[in-house]
Amino acid sequence: MTDLEILRARVFELEEQLEAASIDIVAGVPTRSRLSQDLAKAWSAFERNPLQNMSILMLDIDMFKDVNDTYGHAAGDRALRAVATEIKNLARQHDLFGRWGGEEFVMCVRTDTTDGARAMAERLRARIASLKLGGVPRVTVSIGVYAVGDCPTLESAIKAADGAMYQAKRTGRNRVVVGRGPSA
Repeated sequence: MTDLEILRARVFELEEQLEAASIDIVAGVPTRSRLSQDLAKAWSAFERNPLQNMSILMLDIDMFKDVNDTYGHAAGDRALRAVATEIKNLARQHDLFGRWGGEEFVMCVRTDTTDGARAMAERLRARIASLKLGGVPRVTVSIGVYAVGDCPTLESAIKAADGAMYQAKRTGRNRVVVGRGPSA
């Protein structure tokens, strides 16, 4: 093997390792780091063409600590994988999603209206609530939705969706809340 062939093989190996590191090992979806990069690209495209409607969905598995504490971490991992699978199954080719951390997931969806993003979130919430996980009681999610048009930065849009998600938790869990108004 020539030095150039060895170098190419090493570069290929490193690219494969980088790609593997960008996928969450438990949930099988992009990691926060990878998702952040993808969201930054989507935000740049949105800034160039603000006529595209884009919404951020922040999902949090309700009472996840109780699942882990009562049924064990293997059951918690099953719940994470099942939620991730439902997100993957519902997401369209141009939607972005990944595990944000712990039991939280983020989706970035392009829809014609905020009502379209809400409808998508509601479908996802209902699908997750109907999952059968074997040995684990029903798992539900609280989802915050925020249309990014009112936000000056991607970070403020994520923060607004997170705030809407916490509102969903405060008002009973297993629900979708759409955030309103600009966020700083």
